[in-house]
Amino acid sequence: MFIKNVLIFDIFTEVANKYEKADRLIQWLFVREKKNFYSLCDILQLSGHTFVADFLREEEKSSEVIDTKALFEILPSLERCLGQQQRTEIEHFIKQKVKELKFRCLWKERNAEKEKSMEAKNLQLEQSYEYHVALKSKEIEISELKGEIESCDQEKERLGKEINHLKKEVKDVQERCDGRRCANSDTGLSGIRCEDR
Repeated sequence: MFIKNVLIFDIFTEVANKYEKADRLIQWLFVREKKNFYSLCDILQLSGHTFVADFLREEEKSSEVIDTKALFEILPSLERCLGQQQRTEIEHFIKQKVKELKFRCLWKERNAEKEKSMEAKNLQLEQSYEYHVALKSKEIEISELKGEIESCDQEKERLGKEINHLKKEVKDVQERCDGRRCANSDTGLSGIRCEDR
């Protein structure tokens, strides 16, 4: 643990450029045991570099899994016919083909997942658009209804004033009529009195 801390401290104090620091740190991690390599992959993933971390993990797995020597054990005549350089070329060719197939399968799998997520996203966008269209139409309807309510309130206020005005007129007319009735009844009584005399 102490040696690891000293090495990391040396890397960060000796090198001024951040890219060189990262390069030296990665080189040191690769030289050390696999545990550090996987911790580097975890750090990359946590820091937002998931594609790089996945790529490094896949690369590590692909280098471990492929054992082309089994091919020469199964076919010993092939091993006798080929020289060392040809064997390494065949091993390299087989590893490349296996890698290509793995990446192709991986991309197909990821593309299928991406297509599903894109379809879900498109459906979500369509629903969101429909919701916004419905919301706008409802907002327009609400504003129209508010306008109608305001006009009805104004009409109510106008009619209330007109009713009050008409009540005053009715009251005035009633008072005049009451005054005339009284006057008529007074004159009618005085006329009757005159006749009685």
